[in-house]
Amino acid sequence: YLYPFHITKSQIDKIQYSDIPIAATKIAERINDVIDADKFKKLTYNNIADWLVSVGVLSVETNDEGKSRRLPTVLGNTIGITTETRISAQGTDYLAVLFDRNAQKFVVDNIENIVKMIKENKKEK
Repeated sequence: YLYPFHITKSQIDKIQYSDIPIAATKIAERINDVIDADKFKKLTYNNIADWLVSVGVLSVETNDEGKSRRLPTVLGNTIGITTETRISAQGTDYLAVLFDRNAQKFVVDNIENIVKMIKENKKEK
């Protein structure tokens, strides 16, 4: 059994930031690297992205094929969230959402709010 995601202040202080912009999945990995993953559930990309949508730094947009994706808002751009066109392993273009060091820090500085939202979402189910 794994307890709900939990992180201590001393663990937060150990999180590694990247000077090169990285995706939210990488931020989640860096956070999960410092927790006791044998006891606690890991933080997911969706946990982070859902919270970022709730505070208005990402928005959900639907493309022509009906697929939804989260993209930075103007506010998201101001804190360091950008997009970059990349090529997938299958050779198709996609838009990567990247977080500079400032945006990574914004996520980590708000980890308690992300955890609070996870708990509130669990209560609703």
